[in-house]
Order: sequence, then structure tokens, then C-alpha cells
Amino acid sequence: MVSKRARRLARKEIQNLIKLIGWEGIPIEYRLKYIELIRKLSMKFRVKPPRFYRLFICRRCKSPLYPGYNAVYRVRSRPKKAIVVKCLKCGHVYRYVYKS
Repeated sequence: MVSKRARRLARKEIQNLIKLIGWEGIPIEYRLKYIELIRKLSMKFRVKPPRFYRLFICRRCKSPLYPGYNAVYRVRSRPKKAIVVKCLKCGHVYRYVYKS
């Protein structure tokens, strides 16, 4: 059983890693490792990662996605408004529908 304190610390660490991913000077390899570390922390401490973070994990192969490096992100407006994500590693395509 994981304590509430451990979960709270894991959430803080996940937030810090997400902030590090956004920095411009960090190489892509480090960013991919940070995404993988966030995934492992969320599984170990049973903490759901933030919703926007789930855009950066492939549902099929569970690999971290980075736009322009190993994933293609598109915004489609017809028939429904959606963000279309394609993993270039396994070829899986999925859509996040949103309302304006």
C-alpha cells in the first residue's frame, strides 16, 4: 500500500519533470528519458499523470512521443474537432476530440 505522503511527493516530482521537459536547451534524448521516468513514477505510486501529459505516450507501444521527432500531431476540424496523433515507431493513430 502506498501512503498518501508518497503519492503527494510523486505528484510533485512528476510536475517538476514536466517543467523540465519544456525547457529549450535540453536535448531530445533527455526529454524522452524524462517522459519515461514520469510514466514509471505514475505506475509505481499509482498516480494518474495530468491529462495533457497523456498526449505524449503512445497507447499501443507505450513509448514516449515527442512532436516532430517520433510523432506527428495534427489538428482536424471535420467531422469533429480533434487532435490526431500518429506514433512513427508503431504507426498507431489516435484522436483526442475537443470542443471549442
